[in-house]
This record gives sequence, C-alpha cells and structure tokens, in this order.
Amino acid sequence: MSALRPVLALGVCAALAAATGVAGATTKAKPVCNLITDAKGDGGIATSSDDVDILSGDIASNAKTITAVLRLAGDPSAFNPQAPGGKNYYVSFTAPGSDQAQFLSAGFDQTGAATYETGYTQDVNGVGQSTPDADAVTGSVKGDVLTITAPLSAFSGRVNIKPGKKLTGLTADVFALIGAGGTGLLANADTATGTSYVAGAASCVKPG
Repeated sequence: MSALRPVLALGVCAALAAATGVAGATTKAKPVCNLITDAKGDGGIATSSDDVDILSGDIASNAKTITAVLRLAGDPSAFNPQAPGGKNYYVSFTAPGSDQAQFLSAGFDQTGAATYETGYTQDVNGVGQSTPDADAVTGSVKGDVLTITAPLSAFSGRVNIKPGKKLTGLTADVFALIGAGGTGLLANADTATGTSYVAGAASCVKPG
C-alpha cells in the first residue's frame, strides 16, 4: 500500500491544481493605451486646422527602443497656410536620472518633408530651450497618426529608461511657425497632458 501513496498524492495535487487554476496560471497585463488625451478643437492657434489638433498619444518601449505615437485630427504632414514656416510635434516625459524633460519630435517643412529627433528641454534664465539630437531616430505618418521611434541609446548618459523605470509627466505639444513668408513666431498650436508609463509595459503601441 505504501508504494501507492506517492502516486495517489500526485493525482490529488493535479486534481486540485486543475480545479483551482493555480498550476501554470499567468495573468497577462492589460495593454495601456491613450496615456495622453485631448479634446478636439481646443488649440491655442489655428484651431480650425486638424493637422495641429492633438486627440491622443502614447509612449511605449522595450529593451532596445522607445516609440511615441500622436493621433491627430488631420494629417500632420499636410501644408497649413496658418503655419507657412512648418510645424513641430513633441512627445515629452521625465525619467530617472534627470529633471529635464526628454522628448521625441518630428518637424515638417512647407513641403511636408519630415525630420525626426530626440533631445531634452532645459531652463535657461527662465526660458525653456530644446537641445535636439538625431541618433538613428525614425518616424512615419499613416493617415492622421504620427509615429517616432528612437533607440534607448539616444537617451543614454541623460536618463534611465530601461524596462521597469517609471516615465512621468507625459506631454504632447504642437508648435507652428506663423508669420509672412514663413518667418515670425513659433507659436504653441496645441498641448495635451497625460499620465505615466512604466518602461517596457504592455502597450497598444508596438515599440520599434
């Protein structure tokens, strides 16, 4: 009889595990989405222009890359007569290692040609200044959705955005260069604020 006890014990354990769902059970984290949201038509200038109107945004990362997405009311690469000098789009955040806001950005000239960059914003004598860099940053526009991707190495030496680190102060901004002949004031067209993101967390945006 004693030889049968281990078999019986294993059978009971297997039955209990099946009944309770404990064995091998894993709970997948629900992907985060729309970490940044904004009302339609609330911009500071050119409020009738969908291309500078933020609707929502996200940021997502993995062990190698970080990606920002902005969903707009219109095509960001489209020419805007109210912004003849072009437009700049930013998704910003703060991360462990620095109080300076880090960003991924896209700039469009009058023809719709794009330049993608990363960088950080610092306060100089009370005035915010952006310091961009272009470390293998890529991007794309599909319809009304703008995507910007950069390697984590673009932020090395400034902040730590490895998986598990918390990114806070998520913000999206659109700036338009207004004025005759494309010269004049770089004005804020729309701003949206969001929540936080834990680097590497599941997202509706696929990094890379």
